[in-house]
Formats: sequence, C-alpha cells, structure tokens
Amino acid sequence: MGPVLLCCCLVALSLARVAAQPSGVCPFKLTLARQQLCAVHRPSKLMLCSTAKAGATTVSAIIVGLANKTANYAAWRVSMGYPDRSMLSARINMYRREVLSLEDAHRLPEDKLELCKEQGWLCIVIVRNPADRLISSFLHIAVTRLGVSWRELLGVVDDAARVAVGNYSLRSHVDALGVTALSRTRRKGSDEHFLPQCSVALTCHPGMEQGRLKFITVDDVAGGLDAVDQEFRSGALGLRVIANTVTSSHWRSAHVAAARSAPALTPRRLAASELLPDVHTFASKLCGMPGGLKPRRSKNQSGRSLLAQPPAARGKRGRPHAYKCNVPPDAYAQLQAASPELWSQVRCLYHEDFKLYKRRVCEQPWLRARCPTCVAKACLCLSTCR
Repeated sequence: MGPVLLCCCLVALSLARVAAQPSGVCPFKLTLARQQLCAVHRPSKLMLCSTAKAGATTVSAIIVGLANKTANYAAWRVSMGYPDRSMLSARINMYRREVLSLEDAHRLPEDKLELCKEQGWLCIVIVRNPADRLISSFLHIAVTRLGVSWRELLGVVDDAARVAVGNYSLRSHVDALGVTALSRTRRKGSDEHFLPQCSVALTCHPGMEQGRLKFITVDDVAGGLDAVDQEFRSGALGLRVIANTVTSSHWRSAHVAAARSAPALTPRRLAASELLPDVHTFASKLCGMPGGLKPRRSKNQSGRSLLAQPPAARGKRGRPHAYKCNVPPDAYAQLQAASPELWSQVRCLYHEDFKLYKRRVCEQPWLRARCPTCVAKACLCLSTCR
C-alpha cells in the first residue's frame, strides 16, 4: 500500500471512529507533548511556561524584560546579523535558549515538576484557547514551510509543491492531525507547533498537585500576570509593566496591534471583504495570496535585503522568513463557526487541552476575583464547549 493510500485510509478510519462513538467519547487523541517550554528567573523564584503557538515567545520576552536584558538582547541580535525586530520576534526564543539560560540566574532545572513543589517558587503557565491555537498552528506551519517535513500532511495533501506554498486547507490540516494521532511515528521537535499544549513533563503530569501551577490565558497576558503578581507576590515583580510592552498581532484580543502592524495591501492580495473563509479555504488565500504564498524580503540593520545576501552574511542561522500572512480579523471566528464535524474531531484530538483550558483556568478563584476578563473566555467555554 502506498503512503498516499495509507493516509487516505487512516483519515477515513479516524472520521469513522468519531462518528461511531457516543457523544463526549473520543476514540483517538494526539500524543501529549513531552516537554514544556519554560524560562526561569531564580532571583525572583519565578518560572514561566507555555508551548509553541500558545505563548512561548511571550514567555521569553517577559523573562528577558524581568531580567533587565532587553538591551543585551538587542545587541546580540545585531551581532548575529539578524534584522531589527520586536520583542516578540522568534529570535528572542533563541536568545533565551542559547544565551540567557546559560547564566546561573536563568538556568533551567532538570526537573521542572520538583522545582514547582519547592517552597517559595511561583510557576505560571500561559495557555491558549485550543481552537484559536489550532488555526494559528495551521497558518504558522504553512507560512514557515514546516509542512514540507510533516509526513502525515504530505500524505494527505499528496502534493509537496502545494504544501510548500500553503495551498492546502484547515480540513487537510486536521485530517493530517488525525493520521498523526493514529501513527506510531516518534515526533520531532518542530511537531510541538501542532502537538497538544498539555505536556507529560509538567501541566498534565499525574504527579502535579492541584494549585501548584497558576494558569493564565494569552488573551490577556498583562491582566493575568498582574493578577498572579498581586495575589502571590503583592505586586513586587511588576509583571504588568513588563507585559504591557509585549503585544502580538496574532492574539485574538490584540485588534489594535494587528491593525497597526498590517501593511497596505498590494494589488495581488485580496482585501478582507473578498474573503469568506471556511475549512476548505487554503492557507495562502487566508493570508491574502490565493495563488500561493510568496517570499517576503527581510532587511537587516543596513537596509540590505537578506534574500540578496550570501548565507555567510546572514549570521550563523540567519535566513529570511519565507512568507508573510495578513489574516482578516474575523477569519478565526468564521472558521470556528464552520463545520461542526471538523470541530468535533478537533475536540477529540485535543481532548486534554480543552479540559486544561476550560477547567484549570476557569476554576481559579483568585484569578476570577482579580481579573474577571482574564477568565471570561475560558469560563464561557466551560459552559458551551462540547
């Protein structure tokens, strides 16, 4: 049996399993992530954690700010030949991992679970609505071309050239997740962009005591961090001030940042009014380039295009981001309102994530009291998500 036929059979099997099960019973789930991305500030006894496409870059930016290393990060970026970017550039994750975490004050523990059990330590986890994260993951994998190394997606789409330019849909993405859930292939590091937020290392570890981790949502990072700071440190960390400098246009709540950062449409891009996205809409069209995603030309500090430079001039790992994506502000809501069958499959695939988001966030009395807007979306999901 060829790989394409095998993938088609596995997709049909996954859909059949969903249809055959009673309501609320999930026949298959994605394997939980093995690791949790965390950053530590030992002088404050603070560990901040998240996962890819849920707030991982935010974790790095907050810790860099708390450590008063913003200028150091900017200097490192220049020394590496990377273009000037915001605090939420993915480069900050590299800086945290390869520079900051080597310092004693930010050295990660061998066992994150045990650290959170130690007296005086505050462990915060940033989580994201699993439905929002799924769409963000779908677009991210298309834009960064991670899909060309995702075997199950290549099998579902059956055209590597289409995958490379984002000419595939959310329906294909979810079908690939279904095949992945049934596959026994060992997952690689980049798969963290579509694996569950729930990790066996920390958030969903059976040995994690209730209340040891403080959960906040990416929908209101500043409000959530301030609530944690006020409740458990009497505001001594100043986390709200740091978080207020961090914005991201891909957060559902950051409409102002999105409008401010979106460049003017070029003739080849579709206006938002022309888009009526559903689960069969290609990622390229959602990004405003229906013919296929086009490379963008990143510039370094001198203004020269990175695409025009030889690899040696781009820094040790410097390469231009492949594509840009300007998603209409209502695209997430329209996609989530479409195809109940697809979202039923998603809720099975990310069963533990929905439980984590609905219950662990909403059922924190201190967060509900200090920041009602921080839990509103999760608490609404608790009563309406099925």
